[in-house]
Amino acid sequence: LAVGSNHVIAVVNVAFEIYDKTGTSVIGPLTFSSFFTGVSGCTGVFDPNALYDEEAGRYILGIDADGANYCVAVSATSDPTGVWYRYAFAAATPSANFFDYPHAGVGDNALYMGGNMFNCAPSCSFIESRIWAYDKAAMYSGNSASFVTASLGTSGFTPQPLNLHGFDQGTWPSTNTHLFMAGLNADNVRLFSWTNALTGGSPGLVTTYNLQTITGVSSSEPLSFPQSGTGGDLQGNDSRPQDFEYRNGYGWVTQAIGCNPGSGTVNCVRWAQINLSSLAVADSGVYGSNGTYRSFPDLAVNHCDDMAVGYTKSSSSMFPGIWVTGRESSDSAGTLQAETQLKAGEITYTAFAGAPHRWGDYTEMTIAPDGLTFWYLGEYSKVTGSSSGRWGTYIGSYTFPSCATQPTATPTTTATSTATPTKTPTSTSTATSTATATNTATATKTPTPTNTPVGPTATNTATATASNTPVGPTATNTATATPSSTPVGPTPTASATPTIIYDNFVYIPLIKH
Repeated sequence: LAVGSNHVIAVVNVAFEIYDKTGTSVIGPLTFSSFFTGVSGCTGVFDPNALYDEEAGRYILGIDADGANYCVAVSATSDPTGVWYRYAFAAATPSANFFDYPHAGVGDNALYMGGNMFNCAPSCSFIESRIWAYDKAAMYSGNSASFVTASLGTSGFTPQPLNLHGFDQGTWPSTNTHLFMAGLNADNVRLFSWTNALTGGSPGLVTTYNLQTITGVSSSEPLSFPQSGTGGDLQGNDSRPQDFEYRNGYGWVTQAIGCNPGSGTVNCVRWAQINLSSLAVADSGVYGSNGTYRSFPDLAVNHCDDMAVGYTKSSSSMFPGIWVTGRESSDSAGTLQAETQLKAGEITYTAFAGAPHRWGDYTEMTIAPDGLTFWYLGEYSKVTGSSSGRWGTYIGSYTFPSCATQPTATPTTTATSTATPTKTPTSTSTATSTATATNTATATKTPTPTNTPVGPTATNTATATASNTPVGPTATNTATATPSSTPVGPTPTASATPTIIYDNFVYIPLIKH
């Protein structure tokens, strides 16, 4: 989900749709395959991301292509219904490997991405996580663009790049170091840094956070979770971090874990706020209740340091639905407020394969450039007239009433970390890619911890060339798709519940992987 000043872009597994902020669809739904037509290497797409660069006023779409390439499109202006520049970057290293679960973040001097690498000959096994840096200045100009990739080895899983926010409020950091948060196991997450990524720097491990110890709540991997009816359980996946968001010198991370509120293990939402200068955990908590499963959380933070998190909620007596909660900066440490239902599940979910049924793999909470308005895209079980693929997506926006005005922009500050990771060599990788610019009507600054390579040194020169092709509102874009509490820890306060401004966004009938 990408939210700019005037438009919202929602993505599902193989397609996207552009709305204005009244909830009116202005482009789409359009499949990514159609959108990337003419760009070599952009077929077999899945696992998309959508971002908005507040500093540059650009929308970014990225998607995995056949586990081999990462296809990226950037809007040529702040209007996503106009020209887009499209790129295909090689991602599988070496090419026989399978690249999976990419997640991107906006940095000050680059676009960053993290993903997992598997060897799939003959069966797939995890071999390493990798991170990438893309020259966003070149991409925003529609020029040939270079990228660099580096290995984190097996020391972290699903690295999430820090995603910067706060430019309009004057709190966008300026530093040439970017941070990534990766999972280690249900107890621990790991912070990595990468300084001078585009000019020969190597990534390094900064520190490990044992969030089980810090929160005081025992954790395990999430479970497959029940739903009302006889359709079978849904997949809860694992405890990998779901995002890593920057606001006012802090990094915020969330993940689903298994926890026991007293009557047995359920899926719970764990979150942490990290001071990126001292590297200390400033606040953290676990949110769960007996018999109820909360899965696939994602969070965002406004300029007042209030946090909102959304997730799927389900139980043996509840269809999978979309819920949100959050906390104001003045709330008691470790607490979240009373949750709010955004969209109720409608039916027992069944998918294209047997139970436990595929669900997720992720949702998206984000914040508008004004630093005030939260937007959330979640998944719920929907009556579709089909016996399989009974799912829908729903978008809502809301604010905390206590944070209603924007601050006056002040000069940016750079957070500085005192951590000094140790250096080890990392692998070298090179790639070339061909970018095609499209005229489409469809479709952090980080602190500066000392950097240490974790694996092979990354020096990569990839180039992409761009050319223009119209794909605007006048272009054909009829891509019809077929769908083929009681918290753990302190009690939440019911005050200042997020206010739903409107929730008139509707189901996007697109294909789910």
